[in-house]
Amino acid sequence: MDHLTPYERETVILMSDGDDVATIATHQRTVLTKLENNPAAVKVEDLTHGGSRGAKFTLPAKLVSFRRGHVQLSDADREARAERARAMGHKRM
Repeated sequence: MDHLTPYERETVILMSDGDDVATIATHQRTVLTKLENNPAAVKVEDLTHGGSRGAKFTLPAKLVSFRRGHVQLSDADREARAERARAMGHKRM
């Protein structure tokens, strides 16, 4: 059975400013599972290649998110943010 290599198991996201729909083609197992379980994602094509599952989905582009990684704050930064939050709380009252 022919399997894709780790470098061939990729995810491609196609979006444009002119469309409100994103197209996602993937052979990555975790992405595939998340899309299969997402009620907003519609499977439009089976991309299974040999023993490597894959599929193409469409979903509303507004649901595609590119999150930033977790930022490590220094103790000083954490305290400064806490102080700003406390000050904002006092302004509301």
